[in-house]
Amino acid sequence: MRERERKRVMAQRKKNVRMRLTAAALSALLCSLGVWHSAEAQTAPQPDKEEEAVSLNRQAGAVFGAGSLSRPQQAQEQEEWKGDRVWLGGNQWRVLETGERLLLLSEEILESGVAFHEEGKAASWEESSLRRRLNSTQEDGYLGQWFSQQEQSAILSTQIQTGEETTQDSLFLLSAEDMEKTEYGFYGDASRASRDGSFTGDWWWLRTPGYDGNDAANVYYNGGVDRDGYMVSYGEGGLRPALYLDAGAIELMVPPGEETPAEGDGWRLFLKGGETGFFAETETPQEEPALGGSLTVSFAGASEEYDQTYGVIYTQEEEILYFGRIADSGSGKAKVEIPQELEAGKEYRLGLFAGHMEEERGSGFASNMAEIVFTPVEAGVLEELQVELEIREDGVYLKAMEEQEGVRYFYRVTRESGADGRPAYGDSLEELGELTVSGNALGFTAKTGTVSGNAAVSSKEGLTVSGNLPAQEGDGVWKEFSEDTKIEEAARTQVYVQVIKVKEGKITGWGEARTPAVEELGEPGRD
Repeated sequence: MRERERKRVMAQRKKNVRMRLTAAALSALLCSLGVWHSAEAQTAPQPDKEEEAVSLNRQAGAVFGAGSLSRPQQAQEQEEWKGDRVWLGGNQWRVLETGERLLLLSEEILESGVAFHEEGKAASWEESSLRRRLNSTQEDGYLGQWFSQQEQSAILSTQIQTGEETTQDSLFLLSAEDMEKTEYGFYGDASRASRDGSFTGDWWWLRTPGYDGNDAANVYYNGGVDRDGYMVSYGEGGLRPALYLDAGAIELMVPPGEETPAEGDGWRLFLKGGETGFFAETETPQEEPALGGSLTVSFAGASEEYDQTYGVIYTQEEEILYFGRIADSGSGKAKVEIPQELEAGKEYRLGLFAGHMEEERGSGFASNMAEIVFTPVEAGVLEELQVELEIREDGVYLKAMEEQEGVRYFYRVTRESGADGRPAYGDSLEELGELTVSGNALGFTAKTGTVSGNAAVSSKEGLTVSGNLPAQEGDGVWKEFSEDTKIEEAARTQVYVQVIKVKEGKITGWGEARTPAVEELGEPGRD
């Protein structure tokens, strides 16, 4: 059912795209034609504005999965901890272990004024109220307070050994032994200290028993380990938890400074959110876009909470080259720019996924990745056409262009030079309204139609239209020509003649010439 619905949605969207006329193109050309709008035309709905191509961040450093994370680096005795950090639940976490699961320790003290056990009697880690609260998703539970549903799903419930006790925990405290492991990057007090501007003078709890059953070990604000500890009921401790994160739950990691402005270093994580129905298709006629051109893509299928869409350009080896947000919606259409720096003739992937990244949290979630394979080609160079005008007794003529198989030529007369607004190589003729034209007419249609008379037409159903709407004697009207053609307007005043060359519906050449001044013509005859 999902596949059938997907095809139906995309078929309708493609039909809508074929029928869509951009407001910018319609407005500009109708103004140049001087068309008189009827009341019905004035109240008609306006077409969508044409999208600009979205540029993804060059060499953003984003990577798939967690494979780029490494173990902590060696530090000198008085140096701070050195290693990778990630964002999760709105906080930074140090990466102490890598592999299939990541051992994370909060960078800062996340809560102060906390007792190890609130019931005023001796308690081990297994029995402590702090352990229960850390692992609770209830209103007062830290697991539920700090982490979203997607983040909780990525946090592993792990067996934790404390002396002879074994507990099953999602959040836990490190032990005194952990705080002295060089493989975790702890080479001295400075490397153990938390980087926390709010609770600089606070100490924080460890899960190791202290001097006797009434105490639990702790770490002082400067990083020194106190194995004797404080009484478990002492409610002035800090909370600096640890957790194991499933490395396989990470879809994508974005380096510091990209896409989210969360302060400080640390990788931003897109976790797999469980959405598998997202899909994307290209609406570009061919999947060999020119370098510097664009791919038009449509995307849909994700549930409502996936309210952003991201694009990733990567190689067959899954090396990410470009990354960025392309839409503030989980469904829609966008143009994605094909970077000039890619290699022509090499196969690349454009990956799209819907998701949500909260700026203040620095982490988010992602749907499945929809992939579009493309091979960019060298951008064509717009041919400079030699436009020739010839003065004859009855006026000025535009000379015929060289005949070539499959090539069509169009011209228009304007009051101003169009050199600054010349088309790009490969622009579609459909944007001009490709159809059979006769008389002094220009038509816009989504399908091949016929327009006759002095008319400017906007048709979404491919209708045959005729009429007599003034068009200022043809100014701004594109007309096809294949032989010498008289430019009657040149007898009135000096104007510009622009010519485009079209092959297979794409513009491949452009040229312009200026007609002589009126005094150079004398008094040409009239047909």
